[in-house]
Amino acid sequence: VVVGSNNPPPLVSIVNITKVAYPLSLPAEGGDITFTYKVNNPGEVPLNSVTVTDNKCKKISSRLGDTNGNNLLDIHEVWVYTCSTHLIETTVNTATVTAFANGLKAVGEATITVVLDSPGFPETGFNLEPKTSIWLGLLGVLLSLIVIYILIKKKR
Repeated sequence: VVVGSNNPPPLVSIVNITKVAYPLSLPAEGGDITFTYKVNNPGEVPLNSVTVTDNKCKKISSRLGDTNGNNLLDIHEVWVYTCSTHLIETTVNTATVTAFANGLKAVGEATITVVLDSPGFPETGFNLEPKTSIWLGLLGVLLSLIVIYILIKKKR
C-alpha cells in the first residue's frame, strides 16, 4: 500500500471456506440440494464481521460453532452454515466468505458443480443384447430386399 494512494488495501487470505453439496448429482428433472459451508481462520488473530454468500443459494442459515459466543471467528473455531435450494439444471456455484481483521478485508471462495443426469431415452422395458440387435437389423434389411424384389416382379 502506498501512503496517499487511491488504491484500496490488498485483500488478505486469512479465511478459508469449504463447500459440500448433498447430493452431488440430481436426476434429469432436477431436485432439492443442501449445501454445507465450513469456515475457518488459519490466521493469527480473530476475524470479525464474517459473512457467507452463495451466488445460487439465497437463504443461508445462521452460523454454528462460535464456541465462546464472542462473535469472532477465533483461530481454533470452525463455523458451519447450510443452505437448501431447488436446481433444475447442472449448476456451477460459488460460495464466498468475507471477514475483517486489523482493518484488512479477508476473502475466501469455494466453487462446486452439481450435475443433473442426462435425460437419455425413456425406459421401454425392451432391452436387447447387442448380438440380437445385429440379427434383427440384418433381418430387417433382408425383409426390405424381399419386398423390393416382389414389387419389381409385379411390375413386369
